[in-house]
Amino acid sequence: MTKREVEECRLQYFKSLYFATSTVLPLTSSPDIVKWDDKEKGEFSTKEMYLSIDDSGVRNDFFKEIWKMKIPLKIKIFLWLLSKRRLLTRMALSARGWDGDKSCVYCGTNESVDHLFFRCTQHRNLWDWFLNQFQIRRPRDLEELL
Repeated sequence: MTKREVEECRLQYFKSLYFATSTVLPLTSSPDIVKWDDKEKGEFSTKEMYLSIDDSGVRNDFFKEIWKMKIPLKIKIFLWLLSKRRLLTRMALSARGWDGDKSCVYCGTNESVDHLFFRCTQHRNLWDWFLNQFQIRRPRDLEELL
């Protein structure tokens, strides 16, 4: 692609973006206002903006500790995804448009992160055995784990 063709593509992109945003109908007739939903001052700061984007505004040392652990990278990534409830369970796949069966293969309940790690009796037995190897008490839910 030549530089001119790239510029033409960019121009077309911005024209389509402008058209898409200029045809949006407002929800109310009241004028737009600039507002920052900060609980203390109501003033915008880049730090607060970063915290609201990063980890959904939740400060948790567990996220940092995962990356410091001396374990294989794939386990770090698994734990990180688990802590963010981003594991691709059958329910999560279904939410992304997958039309397969959402139920757990062991008990028939919808397969979610909480179900896999804390609710399913079959999985619970496996996790209890695994955690006992390291003398770790099983948490009741993901929040207690974190």
